[in-house]
Formats: sequence, C-alpha cells, structure tokens
Amino acid sequence: MFTYEGLNRVAELIRRDDWMFSIDLKSGYHHVEIHPSCWQFLGFQFEGIYYSFRSLPFGLATAPFVFTQLIKQLAKRWRASGVRVVPYVDDLLFLCDSHQQACSTRTTVLQDLNAAGFVINGKKSHLHPSRQLRFLGLEIDSTRGTRSSTFA
Repeated sequence: MFTYEGLNRVAELIRRDDWMFSIDLKSGYHHVEIHPSCWQFLGFQFEGIYYSFRSLPFGLATAPFVFTQLIKQLAKRWRASGVRVVPYVDDLLFLCDSHQQACSTRTTVLQDLNAAGFVINGKKSHLHPSRQLRFLGLEIDSTRGTRSSTFA
C-alpha cells in the first residue's frame, strides 16, 4: 500500500539544536515527462480540439505515487550519506547537526535536484539554515524541542 512519509517523521528525526532548511519543488509533477506513446491516454477535448499532457498531470490518480517514488530515490541517496530528510510530495525538510553541515548538505541537494531536472520554488523554500522553521504548517523550533501546528 502506498503511503507518504508523515509529519510524525520530523519528531523521529529531529535533535535538539538542529539546523534546518526546506525546499519546495516548483510544479513538481510537471517535471516528470510522459512517454509519447502514453500521451493519448492523458488528454482531454475542449471546443473540438484534443489536448494531451506531455508531463505528469496533477489530477491523475497515480501521480502522487509516481512522483513520490522519484523523490524517494533521491532521499535514499541522501540518507545513504547520512543526511536526515523528510520528503512529503514536493516539499523536503533537511535536519543537520551544524550550520556548516546544513550549508554543505544544501549545496549537494541543490546540485542533485538540478541534475534531476527539478526547479526550486524560491518563494516557498527556506534555504537559509535556521533552528526555527515552518514546514507544511508545522512550526519547528529545535532549540526548545517544540513543534506546533499552525492549522486551525
């Protein structure tokens, strides 16, 4: 059965005084190209003209699974080198022991994402390592060891 890594993963991985940064991938699904032989299955007709998606469409039932499997491969690579990461669809949280490690990890991660063809959403990403961070509506403070939801 397919499941996302949940926000409870943050509680499992975070350590006191961690340095964190987060990355939001811009239009994540649209970076996944569809093989031309499948375009005919991912289309719609409007005013007599047939349009087809050439990249993974947001509304496709299997899109979250496909995209998550791609991100899991990157996360697996990072984790193999000791990086603590919480991926949730197109949002990624990184937890590091020091500011220096966070900066080094950020450089590696950005290079890997660029090489994989992903575009970073600079407005939604928090690329400057910090000990306090908002991630998917969760306020995380590693200095106090607290996290709280910003949801009503």
